[in-house]
Amino acid sequence: MLNNNIKTKTKIIIMIILATITIFGIGNKVYAETSVSSIFSGGREFIEQGKSNAGIDTTAIAKDLGGIGQVFLVIGIGTAVGVGMYLGFKYMTSGADEKAKVKERLIYYAVAIVLLVSAVGVTKIIVSIGDSI
Repeated sequence: MLNNNIKTKTKIIIMIILATITIFGIGNKVYAETSVSSIFSGGREFIEQGKSNAGIDTTAIAKDLGGIGQVFLVIGIGTAVGVGMYLGFKYMTSGADEKAKVKERLIYYAVAIVLLVSAVGVTKIIVSIGDSI
């Protein structure tokens, strides 16, 4: 009983402290422009900056994303090899009922590998189309 009262009081004190920090800790700082003319001029500057930098360097984007794609491909292939080894081990060491379950899982395994390989192919096609634009 005494332990519950201490927990309840502790929770109340923590809630009061958090409420106080929330109310007084957050200032009334506003970083937005308040005049209409400054808002419109900021918008015009943003649009002009976008027009002047309209050229997109797709080779730099492809180079950056290519490294990430290679990491995901290696992780995917490693996982596929591990799962394939596990399914093969389960198939060799199991009885007739378990072999049927493993064969069902092999269908999903094959679909996953096809999706992994096709995702890499589709990505390369998209990058080559982006380079030609």
